[in-house]
Amino acid sequence: MKAQNGQIVLLRDIAEVSFGYIDPDSYARIEGSPVVSLDIMKRSGRNLLDAVDKIYVLVEKAKQEKFPKSLSISITNDTSKQTKSSVADLENNVISAILLSVLVLMLFLGFRNAMFVGIAIPLTMLLGFTVLSAMGYTLNMMLLFSLILALGTFIDNGIVVVENIYRHHTNEKKPLLQASLDGVSEVALPIITSTLTNLASFLPLLFGRESWGNSCAICQLH
Repeated sequence: MKAQNGQIVLLRDIAEVSFGYIDPDSYARIEGSPVVSLDIMKRSGRNLLDAVDKIYVLVEKAKQEKFPKSLSISITNDTSKQTKSSVADLENNVISAILLSVLVLMLFLGFRNAMFVGIAIPLTMLLGFTVLSAMGYTLNMMLLFSLILALGTFIDNGIVVVENIYRHHTNEKKPLLQASLDGVSEVALPIITSTLTNLASFLPLLFGRESWGNSCAICQLH
């Protein structure tokens, strides 16, 4: 323990040493039987579903190649199941929102104009998914929630553009191409300004920490 003035202080001089088991500070049981448990935690910012899929693959490989046949392995508290269920529900909500939006547009704008806006919605979302995939984002609840937020703004802008084009084409008897160019040019600046205003309202939150800041970044990407 210590040497001072030529005198060596040993551990046995100040304590009684014996070998034994450490006192347990936690217990794990499955169906009443004691087990050895291993908690696996996802790193911040990583994909939970990918991590769980890789864990299942590693466990199955270890069962076949390394672990004895008598060893029983059970995976409990798999939170990816709740995540998959929540994401599936949110996906259904996004699809329902698109269908209901197109239905409402049909009631007020007519079938033809509603179809223009309705077709543009999935195409824009597909473009958004492509950009997000290239940036390394994966499908998650934050991403789908941001789509719902952006859906309302996109539909509003689409209605303004389509209605203005329709006015140039029917009232002023312009060819469809010219009506499209004139209609878009008239409302382009107001639409860009309103979009920038929405982005500016989320800008302070963009610098938030971890998931909150990331969710706001995804919202602004749409």
